[in-house]
Amino acid sequence: MEKSTRAEFSYVIFFLAILCGYVFRLLPRNILLPGDVFMGLDVLRSAIYMELVLYWISSVKKRILYSAVRKYLLMIGYLLIFWLFIRTIKYLFLGNMDFLKSLCWYGFYIPMLFIPLFALYLAVCLGQPEHYRLPKYLYSLVFPAVVLCLLVLTNHIHQCVFRFENGVPSSDGNYYYGWGYKMILAWLSMEVLIFFVLLFIKSHVPGRKKRIWLPMIPLGVGILYVGLYLSGISFLRTYAGDLTVMMILVILAICEGCIKSGLIPSNTGYEELFEATTIGAQILNQNKEVCFASGNAKQISENVLEEAKNRPIDLGEEQLLLAPVRGGAVVWCEDVTDIRCVLKQLEANAEQLESSRSLLQAEVDLKKKQSKLDEQMQFCNKITEYTKDQIDQIKYWLEDSKNEQQKWENLKKICVLAAYVKRMSNLILLCEESDFLPAKELEYCLRESVENLKVCKIAVSLSGKCEGVLKKQDLIALYETYEKLMEQILGDVDAVLLHLQSANRQAVLKLNIAGNTRCLSHVRDIAVAGNIQIRKRIQNEECQVQLYAGKEIGKNERNDM
Repeated sequence: MEKSTRAEFSYVIFFLAILCGYVFRLLPRNILLPGDVFMGLDVLRSAIYMELVLYWISSVKKRILYSAVRKYLLMIGYLLIFWLFIRTIKYLFLGNMDFLKSLCWYGFYIPMLFIPLFALYLAVCLGQPEHYRLPKYLYSLVFPAVVLCLLVLTNHIHQCVFRFENGVPSSDGNYYYGWGYKMILAWLSMEVLIFFVLLFIKSHVPGRKKRIWLPMIPLGVGILYVGLYLSGISFLRTYAGDLTVMMILVILAICEGCIKSGLIPSNTGYEELFEATTIGAQILNQNKEVCFASGNAKQISENVLEEAKNRPIDLGEEQLLLAPVRGGAVVWCEDVTDIRCVLKQLEANAEQLESSRSLLQAEVDLKKKQSKLDEQMQFCNKITEYTKDQIDQIKYWLEDSKNEQQKWENLKKICVLAAYVKRMSNLILLCEESDFLPAKELEYCLRESVENLKVCKIAVSLSGKCEGVLKKQDLIALYETYEKLMEQILGDVDAVLLHLQSANRQAVLKLNIAGNTRCLSHVRDIAVAGNIQIRKRIQNEECQVQLYAGKEIGKNERNDM
């Protein structure tokens, strides 16, 4: 059954139910019936109206998604049920119990006072976020409603709402309205007016000026009916005198008019929206039967649907997709033309980027190689800077070999210089890694140099104790100074005793040198490198030299001639 047909069917059922209730009310007034039958018809009439309200409550739960609005609509529905219930109790089951009948009559004003209040709260919640809560000051409106409700319920005591003839309260006696009733009427009118104003202001439905008349029509009918009822027209009271049922139907008509006009948002209209969508989609039930379909949905075979459960199906320019939902599945087609164009462009861009990346990588590798070569050249230049004199001397001695004897003598000297070149190169490489070097490195350098001095038939010995570290500048300068001294006395020295001590980033190299007069003269003129401090003592054919690294010595200690 189509949605419009179902809606029309529901309205017909509603109308027939109301008509039945009206007929059940008229029958006892026109046909003489037993009391039990009369009572049964009245109970059946109340049951019909209660069923109508319950059906409306059930539909509200399904149609209204916004929790705050749904909550206040349901509270209005429950108050209508309560109103019908106490009305049925008053007229059918209390008999001559006048006081209880009066309490039920006064109880009518509980829903009459609170239904407009809940409608006002409902209007405030429209257009607010899902978890919106009413401002606290609005809850103060409950206080006047409670006060007025208590005023009605205690009317037997003060008769400010209903005044009875002869001052005797009676539920079926004649009465007229007091100032309390007028206050209640004014309060209700103000709440209803505010409700419709808020409903009009907060509604974002197109054409709201025209739509507002749908709930206004039953409101106008209700106001007209109450006015005629209060005027005491006998014809109206005879054929349409059930004020409670009439007010309940008017309130239901107003609420339903607000929902149908869109002034209160509802969960309806999705079938039309689904049919009008540009996406080719279908909603299937568990038997793979189409329940809803958009206007441009394609016919899909059952085999394709089975395959779509596992993976998207390529349909050329479109892609078929299926997703399970509660009670079935949804199938839709997506236009993938733009996506494929983008993918092709991305692939072309990826190839271009890969080519650029290869070029950049080659450039980076080349720069790394160039940087490594520059670094190596820097090391070579630094090594050359420290060993240039030794390398030039080695070249000279290699070219100055006039005879075999001279050749062997020069080779011995070359061994001494080559040991220095080797060890100094090693020290320069180590200095690139740290600003401090182990003092043991100095001992290794001296030991290798000492071993090569023995080739020149020089009595030489090295002793000492090396601990800790030395600044790289001090270590290199001390070794460089030692080498300059050895090169100057090489060939004139007979014996050298070396003693090396190092601790607390300081080092002392003591040399006892024995040689001819020319050897001692060279010792006097020795030049130091860097911050090396020197102290010399010369006696006869021996001299003592002390080289200090990382330590200051007094001026009077430097040369003791």
